[in-house]
Amino acid sequence: MRPRKPNWSTEQKLLLVQLVKARREGLLTGRHSCRETATSRRWAWDEIAEEISTAHPDVPRTGKECERHWFIEQAKAREAMLTQKSPTEHINPVTKLVLEILRLQKNDTDFRDGAFYKDALTPI
Repeated sequence: MRPRKPNWSTEQKLLLVQLVKARREGLLTGRHSCRETATSRRWAWDEIAEEISTAHPDVPRTGKECERHWFIEQAKAREAMLTQKSPTEHINPVTKLVLEILRLQKNDTDFRDGAFYKDALTPI
C-alpha cells in the first residue's frame, strides 16, 4: 500500500488556484470536448503540478492530484457561497479566489452564448 501524502497546505492551495486562474482558458473550457483539447488540458495540469512541486519540493504533486484538488476547492467554494449568511462574513482567501474564477468563467460563458447580445436586441 502506498503511503498517504500530507494534506494540501494553504500556500499550495493558493498557488494552485492562482495557476488555474492564469490558465483558465485552456483548463476550464468544455470537459467533454475533442481529444486534442483533452491532451492540452492534461499538459496544462502537468505544468501546474510541476510549478507546485518546484515551489514546494517536500510534497511533489501530480497533474491528476492538482486537477482533483481543484474540483474539491470548487465544491467547497460553491458550498460556502450557499451557506454564507452575509456578504461581510469572513471567507478564506482560497475560497474567495475560487469564487472569483467561477464568476469569471460564468461571465465568459454568458458572453460566448450571446446573453449580452440578447439584452441589447430586446426593444424597450
